[in-house]
Amino acid sequence: MLAYLLIVVFSIILCFMNFASEIVHGNISHIKNGRTPNAGACIFPIIPFIPLLFICITWVINKFHPNAGFYAVSIIFIIISIAWFFKYTKLKKELQSLV
Repeated sequence: MLAYLLIVVFSIILCFMNFASEIVHGNISHIKNGRTPNAGACIFPIIPFIPLLFICITWVINKFHPNAGFYAVSIIFIIISIAWFFKYTKLKKELQSLV
């Protein structure tokens, strides 16, 4: 049960990382179009569905190989986090250069 709770925490962390990228990307497009950089991010569609998706993936994999689902989703979380970090730093540099 603790593993599934940890999977929910991982998925919510990924959601907030996505929100940060979405806001920076929105601010970049605002500046490029001559507007003030005050973009926001929509919380509703991603928060309930991404954790549910991660739980379902973990559960299905665990049905075939016990505890492998937790490890698989944890590795996916790490890979996505590393990729997000590089994308986010690139977006932040672009935003700072435009400002």
